[in-house]
Amino acid sequence: MKVDVERLPKKEVKLKIEIDGEKVAQTYNHVIEEMVKSAEIKGFRKGEAPRNIVEPNLDQAKIRGEVINHLVPESYDQAVKESHIKPILLPKIELGNFENGRQLQFTATTCEAPEINLGNYKERLENIKSKGKTILGADGQPISGPKEEKEDDEKKIDDVLKALLETATVEICGLIIDEEVNHMLSRLVDQTGRLGLTVDQYLASIGKDVEALKKEYRETAEKTLRLEFALMETAKAENIIVEDSEI
Repeated sequence: MKVDVERLPKKEVKLKIEIDGEKVAQTYNHVIEEMVKSAEIKGFRKGEAPRNIVEPNLDQAKIRGEVINHLVPESYDQAVKESHIKPILLPKIELGNFENGRQLQFTATTCEAPEINLGNYKERLENIKSKGKTILGADGQPISGPKEEKEDDEKKIDDVLKALLETATVEICGLIIDEEVNHMLSRLVDQTGRLGLTVDQYLASIGKDVEALKKEYRETAEKTLRLEFALMETAKAENIIVEDSEI
């Protein structure tokens, strides 16, 4: 197997993988043998018809599909391991020309976790920590209680998240954003379906079109992902470990 690794901006990785003809032929032969074992041919018991009778009746597209299903995942996993790549999402696969007995070529595009620079987050967090919100009563004196403490905590959390977004540099690969947008769209389809609406009907009711929605989702997805990665990097930097018992 031949692997060519191309590293692109924002930790995107493209693997061009070529599987030799001998491996393809062996897999092709294995797939046909398995199909022969389950074939039903008139005049023979199931799986007992000879290969030379069964093979001409097999669906060639199905054979090709099975060969690809056997070879591509296995070869991709091997290529990732040998190339010391640590992908964080499933690859986008593009098949090249493929015929039995010849090399199978395909391209797998994925990405690794982004590089993260937290900037001066410690200084910003210390400022937030030292600030506390003071709530005054009718007599002008500070008051406190469960409600006020909860409001103060919520305000501090919002300030912390905002500070992380402002100080952290996180360049998110477009592939991760696309995947998150697709998840958001899938959830929307499910939600509108439960309401008995199509997505188009829902969008018409709120005065938006698909392109505007995708743009909005993309901005939201990028912001959410930047924050998630920044929080993970902060936890690593501060050696924060959550035990199972705490969860």
